[in-house]
Amino acid sequence: MECMHFCVINKANENGHVEIELELADEHMSPFDTIHGGFTATLINIVSGAAVLASGKPTVGRSVDLSISYQSLAKSGETIIAESIVQKTTRNLAFVNTRIYRKTDNMTIATGQDTKTFLPIE
Repeated sequence: MECMHFCVINKANENGHVEIELELADEHMSPFDTIHGGFTATLINIVSGAAVLASGKPTVGRSVDLSISYQSLAKSGETIIAESIVQKTTRNLAFVNTRIYRKTDNMTIATGQDTKTFLPIE
């Protein structure tokens, strides 16, 4: 299944576990020809939100705290995987961990922790 016109959903289950795969292109790169930090942060935010929806919460979440650790680089043409897992939900919050890594060697590109508050879907 395609998502966001540039990635494939490998996994999405009711336990709040979502995994997407995408091939990096020039538009995902920084001026230094490596994955852009802003794109990385956006991807973590999007995939963690998808994990909350997959967990069965009938709402979307708004990030109230997003923490990212950039650990390695990726280049255009490389395939990366972003995996988000909901660690815990409360009445008003979801706590989600995300890891982005290169498919070829499993090298971690970035990790993120996202805390989301719930908003009703209207």
